[in-house]
Amino acid sequence: MGFHLLTKGAFRQSVEVDSPAVQTASSPAVLFDGGGADLFGGFPVRLLENTGEWVNVPDAVGRQWESLPAEVRGRLIREPSIELSMEDFDVLTRAEVGVSAGFFALSGDELEWRIAGSFKNFVELLSDIAGEGL
Repeated sequence: MGFHLLTKGAFRQSVEVDSPAVQTASSPAVLFDGGGADLFGGFPVRLLENTGEWVNVPDAVGRQWESLPAEVRGRLIREPSIELSMEDFDVLTRAEVGVSAGFFALSGDELEWRIAGSFKNFVELLSDIAGEGL
């Protein structure tokens, strides 16, 4: 399984870790180990931050991301701050995102569930990469 570099505009290309494409990538970008059935599939291993430095994606976030169905990943990327439906909440819980990786806030008399923490930061970066394209 090779690596895939995903860059702004949701452009994905197969690369070697030390390839010029990786070395000269601009932020935001993500390096995935392996492919998937969809553009954002595979296990995310590194993020390119605004500093120009590649940093490791926490293993827990990578496992959570990879275990989510493509349609849930797509919804989260389109709108990272979206209120989660109970169905999405259940899927995220099964993926071990769980309550500890989410937060709730009372809005009027309603309870709202949203993603948070490292997982939310990762999804927001992917949303930035996808831009208006999704």
